[in-house]
Amino acid sequence: MDCKEFQKNIHRYLDGELADVDAERFASHERHCELCSHQAEELRAVSKMFEEDGLAAEFAVPEVLRAKTLRAFQEEVQENSVPSWWSSLSTGLRSGVMATAVVGLLLGVALGSTLSATLTPTSDRSLLYVALLDENVGELP
Repeated sequence: MDCKEFQKNIHRYLDGELADVDAERFASHERHCELCSHQAEELRAVSKMFEEDGLAAEFAVPEVLRAKTLRAFQEEVQENSVPSWWSSLSTGLRSGVMATAVVGLLLGVALGSTLSATLTPTSDRSLLYVALLDENVGELP
C-alpha cells in the first residue's frame, strides 16, 4: 500500500468500514509510515473530541435520510445494471452473440478496407460513387 491509497481511504479505515484484509493492509502501512500514522492519530483525536463533547450525535446522519439515500442508490444501480434479458441468457448463448458481433465488425472493417483499396480516385466506379454521394448530400435516406 502507498500513501496515496492510504489518504484516499483513511476515513473508511478509521470508521471500520473496510474488509478485514484491507484493514490489515492499512494497519500495516500505518505502523511503517510516520506521515500516515501521524494523520491517522490526528483524525482519531478529532473523532474522540466529537464523541466526548456529544457533537457526534448532533452531526450524525438521520436514519430516514440514510434509508432514502440507500434506496435511491440501489434504484440507480438497478437502472444501470445489465438488462434482465441478457442475464437470462446462458453463458454459451451470450458468448455466441458476442462472437457474432465481433465477426460482424471485423467483416465490416474488411469490406470497407477492400472497397476503399479497389477504388482509385480516377476509376469509373469511384466517380460513380462520388456522383451518387454528391446527388444525395443533404437528403435523408
